[in-house]
Amino acid sequence: MNKKTKIILGIVVLVAVVLIVVLYKPAEKGTIKIGFSAPLTGDASAWGLPVKRGAEIALDRINSKGGINGHKLELIFEDDKCDSKEGVNVANKLINIDKVPAIIGTLCSSPTLAVAPIAEQNKVLLLSSGASAPAIKDAGDYVFSIYPLDNYEVGLAAEFAYDKLNKRNAAILYANNDYGKGAKDVLEEKFIEKGGKINIIGAYLMGAKDFRTQLLKIKNSGVDVLFIWGQPNEMVPILTQKDELGLNVQIITSSVTIETDSFKKANVALANGVIYTSYETTSNANSEYLNKEYYERYQKDDSFFPAVGYDVVLLIADALKNVGTDATKMKNFLYSVKDFPGASGNMSFDKNGTIVKGFVLKTVRNGQFVPYEQ
Repeated sequence: MNKKTKIILGIVVLVAVVLIVVLYKPAEKGTIKIGFSAPLTGDASAWGLPVKRGAEIALDRINSKGGINGHKLELIFEDDKCDSKEGVNVANKLINIDKVPAIIGTLCSSPTLAVAPIAEQNKVLLLSSGASAPAIKDAGDYVFSIYPLDNYEVGLAAEFAYDKLNKRNAAILYANNDYGKGAKDVLEEKFIEKGGKINIIGAYLMGAKDFRTQLLKIKNSGVDVLFIWGQPNEMVPILTQKDELGLNVQIITSSVTIETDSFKKANVALANGVIYTSYETTSNANSEYLNKEYYERYQKDDSFFPAVGYDVVLLIADALKNVGTDATKMKNFLYSVKDFPGASGNMSFDKNGTIVKGFVLKTVRNGQFVPYEQ
């Protein structure tokens, strides 16, 4: 064997050794990426930011314990501004560019309903932390929400006003989006079904500042209860202008409209006497951990919003640990979830992918958000 042949043979052997090392080197465990879509700017960020913070606390806790079967979990945070068009843009980016198997989001009903067909078509799991419009239950097989539908919460408000407060003539003021429209439809149906009358109905756009015309019409309509269902940022001008116009009427609303840190800092005294429905929570190890960690990080009280953000991440992580990143297996797993111990309480999904939970009544008394006692 001449020298040239030996050199060639040596090179071949070296290449073979390198290939063996490369091909048979144990694969490093990679990162599992999940999308996260929520309103992080704009009016609805009063909801979206606390949800994001709760999600981050859950993410940190999961990764500190070894992640998902040894894989680090990563959330790709995107801002959908609680807007349908933005929600669709975010979803397309997360699905087509980031190649995520699941999206946590969106928080608002309108973008959730807009994104649902895209999730269905691409077989990507969509798990909302707050969508509650009744249409969510028919949005698709891959679409889930951990917030109960308006049928339950809004129905409770209508029945309470009629049965317990003996109100008979109502007005409805609602945000002109899928969340507000869904609530308005349920309020109207349930209150009339009980025997009450809806004297006047008014809609408003997110970001509206002047409600005097609508409130004056409500004042002159002879109502004894006003239902307000919408966004938190509009509640301060609504309540301020109500007082300026001398509109003395019982107001019933929801916690997502009033029980936010931003509203509390604005002027919570405006809401004294307001009655509202609130997501029913229970105390457990997850809620205790989240409450302690959240306050240490942010020194805020953001009601249940951090809890639902924390819980959607826990649910996604549990699905990933049990069935991996196949979205079809993940959605089938979620349908089987019963009494999952989240920070917002035990969670179970029904056949439509919506959560089965209850609501309680609360009120604002002396600037404090407290349980309602008749």
